[in-house]
Amino acid sequence: KIEYALIEKNINNLNQITVVDLLNELKPLYNKEKINNYLNYMITCIYIKTKEDKKYLNCIKYVTETISKIKSNGNLDMNLDMLLIKIWEEIN
Repeated sequence: KIEYALIEKNINNLNQITVVDLLNELKPLYNKEKINNYLNYMITCIYIKTKEDKKYLNCIKYVTETISKIKSNGNLDMNLDMLLIKIWEEIN
């Protein structure tokens, strides 16, 4: 699926894109029914990156916190925006 390719591409290029580009690129993820699958895949992609750079470890924590917030009926768009901004800031 295109969404999984987008996740992988953007995680692998976090230090080469702007935060605005990251938010725009990952707009297809903003889907309540599929968000858990997308976020779990994001954890996998980030985990692979931890082998290159330990900065990515905190990003896994951010994703798991976001999963919890969304499960407790947190605002999907706001939580995803904050997640992507935190991940981008952590790496850059």
